[in-house]
Amino acid sequence: MEEKNAQATPQLLTDIQFKVSRKGYDPGEVDAFLERLSAAVTQMQDRLRQASATAQDAERRASEAVREAQILQTRVDELESGVVFASAGEDVSPEFEAEQASSVLAMAKRTADAVMNDARTNAAALLSEAETEASNILRDAKEKAIAAVGDLDATRQELSADAAALAAFMDEQRASLSAGLSRIQHVLDDPSALRVGVPPTIQELAALEGDATVAPSSDFPISSTTVIDDATVVDEEPPATAPVRIVGLEEIDPPVPGVSAGAEASDADAEPNEGGQLFGAKDDEVDEAMRKFFDANFDDDDRFGR
Repeated sequence: MEEKNAQATPQLLTDIQFKVSRKGYDPGEVDAFLERLSAAVTQMQDRLRQASATAQDAERRASEAVREAQILQTRVDELESGVVFASAGEDVSPEFEAEQASSVLAMAKRTADAVMNDARTNAAALLSEAETEASNILRDAKEKAIAAVGDLDATRQELSADAAALAAFMDEQRASLSAGLSRIQHVLDDPSALRVGVPPTIQELAALEGDATVAPSSDFPISSTTVIDDATVVDEEPPATAPVRIVGLEEIDPPVPGVSAGAEASDADAEPNEGGQLFGAKDDEVDEAMRKFFDANFDDDDRFGR
């Protein structure tokens, strides 16, 4: 140690240093012990200071008590002197002194009671005011909370209604888009769905019964407008066929030599015209009528994409 006679203080115990030796105490344990010792010394010093302060306070109060005793003694002496003078001048009865003391005591008691009552009244008023203010604050907070909850609920209902309407609109749009995609996919898979069906040939018509009505195909446009009116087919050897009816067209009977148009023929074995088609290449009038038929506008053209 540098100073053997140094006073043991907490700072000295903390800052003290020892030489390190191979065979000695553990430095960590020594440091920990010194820290505990320093804390204990600090605590003892604090207690000593408190005891010194208490002793000084006691001495001060003793001195004050002595002074007060001296003052009281002086007062007693003065009172005794006054009593002696009063006795010399006029006799005072003990009843008067007792009554005077009782009066002073009663006055002091009334004063104390009044002070206590005022204190209690003020305390009760302050307590009531605080309770009223707290109740008002709590009521306002509850009203604001209820109003906020109502606003939030109304907003939630509005948002729910908007979400439902939006969901319904999206479902409707999805259905519409799905239907449109289905139609487009159907057309892509089967482009012939946009085409008008080929009219039947004479051979196909001759296979039917004499006066049977040919049912239209789903791909064949239907119209009640007369497109061909009294068309006459002229061949070198016109065959005689049974009357044929096509929906949308008036009955067309093949002409027979010596018989007017529209007359029935008895021969049911008819031969087709050139190439086995309904109209020959030379029948300009019939071709023109067919072109008018296919160029005509019908009510159900949209169904076939025309």
